Amino acid sequence: MTLASRWERLGSAYNILPALSSPSAQIAHGRALWTLNGSTGPVRQIFFGGRAHVHKAERMISGLERRLTRQLDPLLRETGLDALIDSNRSTAERAADHLYAKVRRGQVKVDEEFSRRLLSAMLFQTEPKPLHKMARILGLIAKGDLVPQLWPAIWSAIGLRTIEFGYIGNGLSLIAPFMAEYLSHPPQKLSQLAVAPKEAVIRSMKRSALLAQFSIGGDGEKRGRSMFYPIQGERYLVIKALAEGQSPSRLLRELNAQAAVSDLSNWSDLPVPVGKGDDAAGLVRFEDGNLYIAFTAPRTYYDYADDITLSKRSLMRGLTSAIHDVFLWSAHGLYHTVPARLFHVQGDAAQRRADQGRFVVFADMVFGASSGYGMGLLRNAGEALKYPNVGVSGVRDLEEVATIDDIMGNFESWRPELEQLRWQRNARTLLDFSMLSDWLFVATHLLVNWTVGQDDFQKDADSAWKQDELLEPFSESLLMLYSVAHATRFDLSVEVAMSALRKRVDWLKLARQYAFFETSASHPYLEEDVPVSIFPTQQLYGGEVIVSGKKGRNLMGPYYDSTFASSGQYRSREIERALAAVFIPPSVSW
Repeated sequence: MTLASRWERLGSAYNILPALSSPSAQIAHGRALWTLNGSTGPVRQIFFGGRAHVHKAERMISGLERRLTRQLDPLLRETGLDALIDSNRSTAERAADHLYAKVRRGQVKVDEEFSRRLLSAMLFQTEPKPLHKMARILGLIAKGDLVPQLWPAIWSAIGLRTIEFGYIGNGLSLIAPFMAEYLSHPPQKLSQLAVAPKEAVIRSMKRSALLAQFSIGGDGEKRGRSMFYPIQGERYLVIKALAEGQSPSRLLRELNAQAAVSDLSNWSDLPVPVGKGDDAAGLVRFEDGNLYIAFTAPRTYYDYADDITLSKRSLMRGLTSAIHDVFLWSAHGLYHTVPARLFHVQGDAAQRRADQGRFVVFADMVFGASSGYGMGLLRNAGEALKYPNVGVSGVRDLEEVATIDDIMGNFESWRPELEQLRWQRNARTLLDFSMLSDWLFVATHLLVNWTVGQDDFQKDADSAWKQDELLEPFSESLLMLYSVAHATRFDLSVEVAMSALRKRVDWLKLARQYAFFETSASHPYLEEDVPVSIFPTQQLYGGEVIVSGKKGRNLMGPYYDSTFASSGQYRSREIERALAAVFIPPSVSW
């Protein structure tokens, strides 16, 4: 642990537990005297214009840590929390499990002093398992609104702690376990809308008969399994074929979903089924023997959000419309399940896995400790984001819309990577959170993809991450995107949502992380065997985060094939805080 990290930990402990008869004056005085020059040093202590050596700083910090420990131990012992920081890992794990069970059963008096002592204990625990359980306890405390005045300290305690840059490296963050306990499912605004067809009725007709119902303005164009024809009103007539191996009812579901959401206050310019009632085209069989559906869609329907030549206005209109609508539909029990297909593992290995190799944003929430810790590796994001279900018109491809009951009844068909949520007591709540987070995650990457592809980033990609004037518009766009989600979730104006989220997330840090990791700027720092000491931890993560190579080595890597591109943790980790912040009610303020 670096001197800077130890210094920050001391300051946090004294701030959390003012009851300690601590040398807080020394801490305050030290803050004025010290300059922390990066997370790995040098740390300089200044006396009367002179400079002491780093070993003097080491002695001062060590002395303060010993004094703090002597003062903290009896306070933790009074409430039975001392075992949480036992040097024996198994003892600490058992103590955390036991305390979690007691808090859940209401067998512990949870008040401000208890919460402060728990937070202090977390500062001096480094093992993932007890920390995860302690974060869950914090989630229970926060959910019960027992100590609202401690939200700033809680929010600080659950952030990223460590990240390894190496093959299958871990990354310790406590946001997922905290949210797993804290989350509450929003009340349904209306009874759930149904999209599953009761019976797939098939009508036979000629393609020419369907086309004759419209004034076709040109030749049709084929994309994937769809043919689209320009018609009046700046729209397309889209004729979409049944996919190989697909059930007819799954294709018909798209028309049902289009009809189900048509009366909601959507921002997207959505497709509309051809005909209504008895005149609806429905599922049709043309003379070629194949099955199709037909609907009309805006001319921008095939302008995908992965196109970096779009105007900023068109991109943001598409992204914010999509985010607004998927959050709106969730309040009516409907979920669009595929913003884009992202993968953790690809190829033959993916086909052998129950989760089909899909990437999971909050892996710690879904898998717990069974797969290590962190967000895992996102493979080939650029390829995965091609042809997303987000366009300039907003949400696309309503064939992927389902209810929670649909998904819970058939994870393999809808979301195989989330199936382990089935066994959690609040499975529906966590499924709601996970699927909506996926949409924000994909929308974020589409915005990142567009931003780093612009000329002002490209001409100086290696230093763009250092230029605040370049990053600020990017950070404001990120804030806007997440504010639309927060506003829709809690029936707020976007302005009120922006004011709340601005305080909860360091949006400039998030923009800086993406500008660094998604451009060539990061390459010299992440190559295998490059010293960790040169990595800009302070600028990207803050001094409290510990960066290392695999298993704590002080060199980057080792990587699977000697390149960081195919190995390691997801790196732009302020997104965890941004995603979580959206789901915390506006009544929580700090």
